[in-house]
This record gives sequence, C-alpha cells and structure tokens, in this order.
Amino acid sequence: MRAHSRSSTNPYSSPFLSVTTDPRVARYHAGSDGIVNKLRIPRNRVSPNNFYNISVPGGPRGSMISESEWLVPNYIRLSEIIK
Repeated sequence: MRAHSRSSTNPYSSPFLSVTTDPRVARYHAGSDGIVNKLRIPRNRVSPNNFYNISVPGGPRGSMISESEWLVPNYIRLSEIIK
C-alpha cells in the first residue's frame, strides 16, 4: 500500500486499484469525458488508504473534500460492477 501511495499515477508501481466511497470524488477524477462506475465490493476485499489522505476540489463550488480512497487488490470482478 505504501508503494501505491508514493506513486499512484504509475500503474506498474502498485498492485492496487483506487476506488472512493464519494461519487463527487469519482466525478472529479473522471473529468467531463470520463465514466464513473458504481461498485459493490465486499469489505474483506478493500482496505482504506491510510498512507495518503488528500483532498480534491470536488465539493460545492470547488470546495475541498477528502478523497475517501480505498484500495482493491489487483482487479475488480464483473460481479462487483453495479452500474
């Protein structure tokens, strides 16, 4: 998890995928052309990222909100994609 925190922009440095519990954060990272998926991942497959807690301007009028980042090891199963 520490490697993911140090360089989450490099997909080869970490075996984890980043997800968030906050749809506003997901929309912020997806951008205007991106897609946001709704997931249902069992609690035993995710871990909170306690090493890298940042905020992004995804709140009302660009206010800063916590990323609420969770890490999923290696992959997301098709059965975990709700929408």
